[in-house]
Amino acid sequence: MSDALTYIWPLLIGWLLDLLLGDPAWLPHPVVGFGRMIAFGERWLNKGQHRQLKGALMALVLIAFVFVVTRLLCSPLTSHLSPLTSHLISAILVFYCLAGTTLIREVRQVFLAVDRSLDEGRRQVARIVGRDTSELSAQEVRTAALETLAENLSDGVIAPLFWWAVLGVPGMVAYKMVNTLDSMIGYRTERYRDFGCWAAHIDDVANYIPARLTALLMIVVAGRPQLAGFVLRNGRRHASPNSGYPEAALAGILDCRFGGPHYYFGQLFDKPYIGNNERELTTEDMKKSTRVNRMAETLMVALLVLMSLAMSSCSPKKTNTEADNDQSPTSASSLSVKYATGFTVRDSASMRLVEVGDRYHFALVADAETQAPEGYTKVVVPIRRTICMTALQLSNFTALDAHGVVKGLTGTKNLFNKDIRQRVKDGRIVKIGMEGNFDAEMILAANPDVIFISPFKRGGYEAIKETGITLVPHLGYKELDPLGQAEWIKFVGMFIGKEREANEIFAGIEQRYNDLKAKCQELTAKSKKPSVTSGEMHYGTWHAVGGKNYLAQIFRDAGARYVLDDEETAGENVEFEKMYELAADADYWRILNSYPGDFSYEALKASEPRNELFRAFKEHKVIYCNMKQTPYYEISPVQPDVLLKDFVAIFHPELVEPDYQPTYYRLLAP
Repeated sequence: MSDALTYIWPLLIGWLLDLLLGDPAWLPHPVVGFGRMIAFGERWLNKGQHRQLKGALMALVLIAFVFVVTRLLCSPLTSHLSPLTSHLISAILVFYCLAGTTLIREVRQVFLAVDRSLDEGRRQVARIVGRDTSELSAQEVRTAALETLAENLSDGVIAPLFWWAVLGVPGMVAYKMVNTLDSMIGYRTERYRDFGCWAAHIDDVANYIPARLTALLMIVVAGRPQLAGFVLRNGRRHASPNSGYPEAALAGILDCRFGGPHYYFGQLFDKPYIGNNERELTTEDMKKSTRVNRMAETLMVALLVLMSLAMSSCSPKKTNTEADNDQSPTSASSLSVKYATGFTVRDSASMRLVEVGDRYHFALVADAETQAPEGYTKVVVPIRRTICMTALQLSNFTALDAHGVVKGLTGTKNLFNKDIRQRVKDGRIVKIGMEGNFDAEMILAANPDVIFISPFKRGGYEAIKETGITLVPHLGYKELDPLGQAEWIKFVGMFIGKEREANEIFAGIEQRYNDLKAKCQELTAKSKKPSVTSGEMHYGTWHAVGGKNYLAQIFRDAGARYVLDDEETAGENVEFEKMYELAADADYWRILNSYPGDFSYEALKASEPRNELFRAFKEHKVIYCNMKQTPYYEISPVQPDVLLKDFVAIFHPELVEPDYQPTYYRLLAP
């Protein structure tokens, strides 16, 4: 609904401005510029041979020109202006394209003038008609005014609104150029017969439906639908293929007679009569006619609003797993990256430029026709289908409730999410093999728009490149800041059309994390920090996170001292003797593994007898998480605030609620 309203409100604002202001004489009008362009082209081209061809080319060029310029100004995808500015320009152009209020004012002035004097009435009506008015009678002056009122309800109101419905504001402005061309050169006089004939033909085509629609609206609002036959019979009698229909509608409503012979530029044109009752027209007829005009105009606007809302409500709804927050790459609030170092984002007029590391450059566009800058791979967003290579990537889609976008995984080992497992079971998600041994057929069967990769050592992505599918590195695993790792949810959000949701989710993560971090800092400023070690022996080597690892940062933010803080690496392989030297007296010992069954101190001792020498072992202060029992990699990358709280609950339990239940890490029971 909001998209429909975004489309509608420039129309409503422009229409309301016309109701209030009309066309003030002091306000510059685009039609004046249109007229100058036409006049210049006519003086330059309306001579010599091939006048028809030159007139046709001029008309087509001018119409195309104003359409393209308006499209560039008013479309958020092509405009270099902000969406709000483009919409404001649209509203102003709608205002300029509508002439309902000015038309009614002018007709009223004609009737007031002719009531004062015939000469004044002739001068006044000459402002709104193209015929020679010097010899008109009072009845002919009033008739000319009401004919113009009916005809220009179509040309000045209903037709622009019709073309708004078909081609938006650019179509509305282009129609205004069509109408201006016809009014200036679309005559059958000696001067314009050849040069202006195509302008007249284009105007006839552009007004064919609007003229008949105008007549229908008039008889409906007047409560005279039975006049439809009268309108059809008399409308086609007019020399114009269109003007006769609204004139016939008004003649039928007023029960009067329009038409007859008129002079244009000194030449007599014998026009047929429309209607049969040759009676005197009065001011009451004018008032009735203007009411009909205004009511028809209002009904047209109301119908357009209802149509737009109905089309919006009836359009296919995207489920929350199909990126229900679709946006153009630059329509959402500007994305900022505060903690992540693996990707950067720059907004341009019609695309979003994303750089991943030093090697990968992507241009996110909403329109497949948009050209990407040199050196950038174009990705049309939002993507509808993708493959995830790691659980870390999958965590972003889970947090964004976007499992429907995921069509392939490397495997389902240690995956807890019931929705994912069901999608794999029923074939909505396929398993494509492991890194270094991908199943190309299964990848092609998934038909992904892009594949999110994590270029580890084994890789195997060269074979995938041959499919032509765009590979997008997801380097969240390399982030050394826990909030930096979580911030990759914004990266995924950009690709799947859920940027706003991603920003909101991350803002909550950031707030909770930093609030708890601040409490820890305040507490440990007045007390001693507990120490913590990490890892365990595997095949003769102690595998531990380094001092630059995101987990070491969580330890610090939780108000603890990590024993390997001085190690400037993300990971360490340490001999047992060195680790014992560093961590023998550590207050806590953190372990993450996939032990089959219930892990215990006895199991820890059985894996390495010397483990019982550590203080943390003796005092039963081992902090443990079993990946077979918790969805650790499946969701924790986007929950650094939860990881932090688990550790704070152990290091500084007074900072969390007494009944807090940890999600991942807890003290291993004795």
